[in-house]
Amino acid sequence: MYYRKILIADDDTTILKLYTSVLTRKTSVLEKDFILETFENGRALLEHFKIEWNSGNRIPLCILDMNMPGMDGLETAREIRNIDSNVIIIIVTAYATTSLATLKESLKQNIYYIRKPFNKEEIYCLTDSLVKGWNKNFEVSKYKDQLEELVVKRTHELKTVIKKLEEEITNRIHIENSLRESEERYRHISNTITDYIYTVHLHNNNPVKTIHSPACVAITGYRTEEFNLNPYLWLQMVPEEDRKIVKDYAVQILSGGNVKPVEHRIIHRDGSVRWIRNTPVLHYDKLGKLLSYDGLVQDITERKQAEEALHDRIAMEELATIISSYFINLPFPQLDREIICALQSIGEFVGVDRCFISLYSSDYKKLELIYEWCNNDVKPGANMVFLEPIFSDTEKLKKFDHLYISSVLAFDGETGMEKALLQSSGIKSVLTIPLRFSNSQTGCFGLYSEKSEKIWKEEDIKLLKMVGEIFVHALERKQAEEELKKYRERLEYLVAERTAALTKATDQLIRSERLAATGQLAASIAHEINSPLQAITVLLSNLKHKYKDDDYLSDNIEILRDAFASIRDTVKNLLDLNRPGKEKKQPVNINEIIENTISLLKSYLKKNFVKIALNLSEKMPVIIGSPQQLGQVFVNLINNAIDAMSISSNKNKIFIETDFEKKHVIIKIRDTGPGINEEELKKIFDPFYTRKKVMGMGVGLTICHGIIEEHKGTIEARNAKGGGAEFVITLPIKQKEYGNNKKENYHE
Repeated sequence: MYYRKILIADDDTTILKLYTSVLTRKTSVLEKDFILETFENGRALLEHFKIEWNSGNRIPLCILDMNMPGMDGLETAREIRNIDSNVIIIIVTAYATTSLATLKESLKQNIYYIRKPFNKEEIYCLTDSLVKGWNKNFEVSKYKDQLEELVVKRTHELKTVIKKLEEEITNRIHIENSLRESEERYRHISNTITDYIYTVHLHNNNPVKTIHSPACVAITGYRTEEFNLNPYLWLQMVPEEDRKIVKDYAVQILSGGNVKPVEHRIIHRDGSVRWIRNTPVLHYDKLGKLLSYDGLVQDITERKQAEEALHDRIAMEELATIISSYFINLPFPQLDREIICALQSIGEFVGVDRCFISLYSSDYKKLELIYEWCNNDVKPGANMVFLEPIFSDTEKLKKFDHLYISSVLAFDGETGMEKALLQSSGIKSVLTIPLRFSNSQTGCFGLYSEKSEKIWKEEDIKLLKMVGEIFVHALERKQAEEELKKYRERLEYLVAERTAALTKATDQLIRSERLAATGQLAASIAHEINSPLQAITVLLSNLKHKYKDDDYLSDNIEILRDAFASIRDTVKNLLDLNRPGKEKKQPVNINEIIENTISLLKSYLKKNFVKIALNLSEKMPVIIGSPQQLGQVFVNLINNAIDAMSISSNKNKIFIETDFEKKHVIIKIRDTGPGINEEELKKIFDPFYTRKKVMGMGVGLTICHGIIEEHKGTIEARNAKGGGAEFVITLPIKQKEYGNNKKENYHE
């Protein structure tokens, strides 16, 4: 077993223990083939590296923390590279801002960057991929060395044989029989060699004869006789793309220079493409003139296929690593676009026509296409409906296993209709990788080939499963970000709602405290006024009776009585501020209260040239309330509307409208006055605030507001669209029990 170590340096012992636990899984190649050595600083790691190098041991991988005391990660990496330029280095940093382009460039230099804090799976997958690649490269290197040794050995044997042949030919060059014997011996020796040997004879530096050993049929499919009949057959076997290599190779030989072995493709007689290695051996006369050359042809198809497969697998691993690293710190808004880019990179790399991600319902009967990339000549979203009947009944996906159809033509399916559906869509090969999320949601990562059939190796499928896990992590992050966004929006909404409620409650508390204070003051004032007011009222009544025959005194006494009645009403309003809700509530009809109020104010309306326009809804629900208090509200609102309008105008009108909804009755009272400015709207219901220039205390609207609130309703002041002020009152329809009466729905 080749001696292998992974060296890790980090000044945090906790991180070192984390590396050890992550990189020594029992199923990992790391645990089987590699030994972990940890160090608390870069200098200690460097000294150990030197010891191993001097002992002939090669370290494939070093993991270095960027910031370490004494010698940081970059400095340690430079010192290591001065000793061994092939060592793979992973630098771990907490503040790296490396772009994707820089990362790709670094990958060419076998330097990888990981940002802290890193995901355990990320560091494991990256390290596992790199050491696997190092293992494979090491095996390929050993295989190449063995092949080179074999070529050298075979070349030496061939030279020995050729040397003997040259001695025989030189001694019997003028003897035809000896030449025939030499040729027969040459053919015999060639037949004993498993590789394909040919000889080209030259005259004046031009090929005049080519001899192919019988072994040529094993490599090319053509017999010696066929090569003799067609001198250009060899060149015709070479694909057009490789012919320049062969022609340049022939020119180099004829120039007499030092010619190295050349590798190129040929087309076998059966149509298959094979790789061959052509190793030349040149022969000169005593004057240094090129007489002939031999060639050893080896079939290296399997080696080339293995190298290509290994190269593709390493490239796929690097692509998966790049995608994984890029998704780690990708901003949330860019995630959708980069997933599409990742699908494109994978699709172009593996040579398919469509890459997509779909999510299944819990019963596997509904499939939604989430992301998709298609080739230029493939229509996006086309034929995706075929996924549902094909995969909804597929037990493999239900068991969370991949579904692989290399040839739709040879696919039988499970119900018999899958093949027809796939063929009608033009799909030739299918590979779907199941996706499982932490919330039990499932989906699939799919690859379609529509132009040609696609052969997938088990190693390729494993790598694509790893890519699928990367997509799962990215999508789970997206879901988490979306949930967090919704939570933040909900939290902001609740904060705004609670703030509004608190503001309203605060305003109500201030208003209540202000009303309580003003109510107490008003009650005291009203009590002091009420006693002399009653005495004056009685006195005026007596005087009117005594001087009833005196018209002049009677009229003046009546004027005084009206004035004192107005004072009495004012005193009552002051008392109402301090004792709301005293009236008994009963079933009432809003329309009737409005009509009664208008009847009471009929003379006052006529005196002020004001008309009433009624639009009362039929079959109004009966509500529970106080007729006296609600009538007081309407009286105040109508009087305020009259006062707001110009007496001289003949267009004064008050519009009263009633309507009802499921839970409320709605009353709108609108005038044709000048309206209310915005500053006045804010404080119109405040105690002792009045817009009247004379004879106004500013308690009417305050009392109205208190009465409506006592009835569990709302009152709003605003400017109407057509001009003038408008008051909107809402009162609840929902009934409550009063006394022994049961809940009823009251209607006209």
